[in-house]
Amino acid sequence: MKTVHVTGEKVESPGARLTQAGVSELKYTNGRLTREEVQRILGGKSAFLALKRGFDLFNAAWQLVFFSPVLVLSALLIKLYDFGPVFFIQERITGGIKGPRTFKIIKFRTMVRNAEGMGYQITSKCDPRITPVGRVLRRLKIDEMPQLWNILKGDMSFVEPRPQTMGYVEKFKDHYELIHSLVPAGLTDLASIRFRNEDEILSAAEDPEELYLESVMPDKIAYHVEYVRKMSLKMDACILWRTVVQVFILRDIEPFETD
Repeated sequence: MKTVHVTGEKVESPGARLTQAGVSELKYTNGRLTREEVQRILGGKSAFLALKRGFDLFNAAWQLVFFSPVLVLSALLIKLYDFGPVFFIQERITGGIKGPRTFKIIKFRTMVRNAEGMGYQITSKCDPRITPVGRVLRRLKIDEMPQLWNILKGDMSFVEPRPQTMGYVEKFKDHYELIHSLVPAGLTDLASIRFRNEDEILSAAEDPEELYLESVMPDKIAYHVEYVRKMSLKMDACILWRTVVQVFILRDIEPFETD
């Protein structure tokens, strides 16, 4: 059985938990952040965070130009499928040294029009709201590419905790207020790697919403804490590389140490 290492303990990977109905076991094993700890981390990581912003600006700019043909083609396919909106725009939470704030996240629309009023805020693998075009875009993560604009604007970073919908933020308000007093939202993170098959985990559950709130979200929060306590250039490079491998090679990869 594959394992991941979190603060010296071995726990089952999300892929392994899928065979056990996706039941999570981390449950805040990393502990919760405190305001004092956030201030201490911020004081020791200010130069690192400034360097990250420069990295984000440079890479978001050239990638928007380089991938513009993919962006244009994706937009045309979405529009031609049902003549609906090309983009999905929604309020999410981000932050940084100036504190938490909301922003408008931009994604390619992968669901039918008015999908938000037709089901859960979360999406499972077999969700009937996903369009055929959207299923391909999701598989290749192309639906996330418009967030390069969010990164360029300073709303997001390449590597930080993924932005949650406001409904789930309210249920874990204390955590998100603290985490976004330190860092903005991100395009990918440790939780994104561990939960690459999140849609399959949710599809295997009798009540996806309950599983997400009681198991998946606490696990994600544990990974957020793990990241901000150990964030470094080396960790960011590793997370980015693992994300690229998972998206384009389309296979599970071995877990890595975050020390």
